Amino acid sequence: VVAEGTLSIDTFDALGTINMYPNPTNANLTIDFQIQDIEKLNVKVFNLLGKEMLTKQISKNDSSVKVSNLNDGIYIVRITSLNGQNSITKRFVKN
Repeated sequence: VVAEGTLSIDTFDALGTINMYPNPTNANLTIDFQIQDIEKLNVKVFNLLGKEMLTKQISKNDSSVKVSNLNDGIYIVRITSLNGQNSITKRFVKN
């Protein structure tokens, strides 16, 4: 049996840029994106054990995610288009 096709989804690399700052942070994480034909994104933050810690929909006008209530540590951020066809995973440090 040979599987055809891919099991992954596309990343945003070819469509534009996504930047997160400041990193490390202690209060708010800004996710700045310039992506063709996309105005909103879904953001999920996970701890290193894979537990979902928060979810937020961001837009170009509201791209800040409040992380002050999270414990200090390293977190994984999954940024996904609203239709789920594109995504990217990034990391940040909460201090």
